[in-house]
Amino acid sequence: MRKIIKNTVFLLAMAMAVAGCDGSEKDENGCNFKDPIKDLRWLRKFVEEYDSRSIKPAAHICQCTYKDGLTGFYCDYVGFNVTEIVLFDCKGNKLEIFNDTNFWDMRDIWNVQNDKIIWKYPKNK
Repeated sequence: MRKIIKNTVFLLAMAMAVAGCDGSEKDENGCNFKDPIKDLRWLRKFVEEYDSRSIKPAAHICQCTYKDGLTGFYCDYVGFNVTEIVLFDCKGNKLEIFNDTNFWDMRDIWNVQNDKIIWKYPKNK
């Protein structure tokens, strides 16, 4: 009987662990997503609005970490010989706006690391 109870408790614990693990990322600032472009409404809206523009300069959205592990995103636009780079937290709040001449300062000030491109235009480049 004791063995049956132990096995039952073990199986319930495993089922709860598996059910609670949905493959999404979560960090200290409450960022929780599987696919940031689809799951974060502000980022999805950003891409949709960009896609609907008639003139589209080259652009990237990069997921990164900043300030010792918080999830963030930075977006860059290349147009009129100036690149504007905007750093957002995962809730869509603008943290800082930089240009291409002080991008490396931004990386140092905000401790930006672990960059990966999650969206770009044009898509095939």
